[in-house]
Amino acid sequence: MRIRTALALTVLVMALVPLSPASAQALPGTIVYLQDGNVIASAPDGSASHVVAGGGVWEAPSMADDGTVVAVRDGETIVRMTQSGEVLSSFVPDDVFAGGIYDMEVSADGSLVAYASIMLCNRPNGDLDSCRNTELIPSDGRQTASLGGVVQSHGLTFVPGTATVVVNGLETFGPGSTETSPWFDRGLVDVADIDISPDGSLLAVAGCDHGATEHPGLGCAPVIEMHRMNGAPPAAPTALPCFIVNDEEVVSFDDVSIAPNNGGVVFTERLAEEDLDEAEVVVLPGFSADPCGAGEDIVLAEGATDPFWGAADYDPDGGPVDPGPVDPGPVDPGEVFRIDGGGAADPIGQAVATSRSLFEDGAADRVVLATADRFPDALAGAALAGTRGPILLTPSGADLDPRVEAEIARVTGGDGTVLTLGGDAAVSELAATTARAAAGGRSCDAPLPSTCRFAGSGREDTAARIAEVVLAEQPGSRVLLARGDAFADAITGGAYAAAAGVPILLTPSTQLNQTTAAFLGAHTAVTEVVVLGGEAAVAETVVDELSVPQVRRVSGADRTATSAAIATELWHAEGLDGGGVVVVNVRHDQGWQTALTAAVVSAAAGAPQLGVETPPAEASPAVIAAARTVGTSQVLTFGGADLVTDGQLAAIAG
Repeated sequence: MRIRTALALTVLVMALVPLSPASAQALPGTIVYLQDGNVIASAPDGSASHVVAGGGVWEAPSMADDGTVVAVRDGETIVRMTQSGEVLSSFVPDDVFAGGIYDMEVSADGSLVAYASIMLCNRPNGDLDSCRNTELIPSDGRQTASLGGVVQSHGLTFVPGTATVVVNGLETFGPGSTETSPWFDRGLVDVADIDISPDGSLLAVAGCDHGATEHPGLGCAPVIEMHRMNGAPPAAPTALPCFIVNDEEVVSFDDVSIAPNNGGVVFTERLAEEDLDEAEVVVLPGFSADPCGAGEDIVLAEGATDPFWGAADYDPDGGPVDPGPVDPGPVDPGEVFRIDGGGAADPIGQAVATSRSLFEDGAADRVVLATADRFPDALAGAALAGTRGPILLTPSGADLDPRVEAEIARVTGGDGTVLTLGGDAAVSELAATTARAAAGGRSCDAPLPSTCRFAGSGREDTAARIAEVVLAEQPGSRVLLARGDAFADAITGGAYAAAAGVPILLTPSTQLNQTTAAFLGAHTAVTEVVVLGGEAAVAETVVDELSVPQVRRVSGADRTATSAAIATELWHAEGLDGGGVVVVNVRHDQGWQTALTAAVVSAAAGAPQLGVETPPAEASPAVIAAARTVGTSQVLTFGGADLVTDGQLAAIAG
């Protein structure tokens, strides 16, 4: 790596100026970056680092001044967390386009994020092309609609102390904007990324200069320019005679970030010696833009990108402690949606309406079919469906309801698998055969049962058979355990199971079922059981019989409070919530049908199920508090007001 001074913007003269020990500054703060899809936090000198968030599903990490790390999970979910990885909030913005979020930065005070995603747009000649779209939004998800957004912009940074965002065309936008405002022009430099120092005094511009000596094969020279800020935009900055330039091993610079004390720079450099995707995160310590100089560069991580230099101290054990709910002032109530396809009076029609609300024609490759008349066999089915297809219902022991046959044909496009829950008394073989034919007659291959039917000797055995497949398809170390003779905890827990890919086992309240015990004994990879409900639901004597290293209970004072605990202690704590909720009745005898079939909606939307008692009961304080925690940008319910009233929805929506 070389530091160069310049006699003019495009005339480079080699003049490395090593800084004296007295002028070199310590490296404060923390650098977060991306490696193998994981968020890593590191001391700036590379002396220590740790994984903040793993799983290989992350993008675009950055850090607020208080140490809160903000990153994108699975291309669409914005997650706030501590340096130790504790999730503080998560949500999916309204405006995320098909290409997902690929760039994002949090403001210094942690209140806002600006993010860029890819959308389809029309070229002047009418051809479709991919465009970049940048949006501004509150970081905690209290509002999921954009505060302002512009097309064809990325490579973003905040102007310190403001809500103004600079994008890589060196233009700006802010709340209420639909177009950018010009700032200044870098002429022959193709800008890849930009950063303004925390004190607002320096601007770094990473890109490729077409007016300088070309890199062999590139047609331009990779460079990071330094500029002195002369105030916030629109005041134009002054170019400084100091550049970070390439040697022949570097094909590009990107992801530039200035140290909190201006005494260092971190960036991504991509190397040509292997291939264009070879990248490493590099720190220049002891950096000075005027006079131009730096210490010896540090390769912080190989195979890494997206560094961001935050002001908070490196702290692998924590970071900011979430102070709990903060009164934001008046809260805009979330949008309320009711999908009533018959509700308790017609659960089969309701299941079809729920399916149609979520899945487009031919969008599902799996359908789970259960009886509409009793819940035991259906309790564990949500994890089997996940987000792959709907859960549909049909009368016990009878022919397949024609509406269900038509919906299976529509949602699978005649090319899907139908999985039946329970024996012939629950779903007749004729109904199951008709359902499979509607989906194209696809056979069931391992790990699915060859009969495409999960039928055990009882509800616990059926749940264990389903759990075998869930763990085979989505290997993990956890299972949920709920009572099998009442539906409330298993149903609201089932929505979480569908989202997390975790199976549900069942047991009587006072004695561990032997099939369930045998399942746990045979699956030594399962090291944690999460018990749903209080001791009245699953007694402590049952917990004592569990032969796993770790057991924890998620429960509330009643069944509605248990649904609230599932929402906050599981969905929210694991970053699975997306800013909305599904409200279900956990008392009505037919409440389980709408809740079960809505579990797939919960999983797809990141919307925990919150339970209410049968009207005229009001929404419980525990449920309302949980709604404030997970977010109520959208509040959904399925069925009529005999299950969930408008008043209950309004209280939960805020």
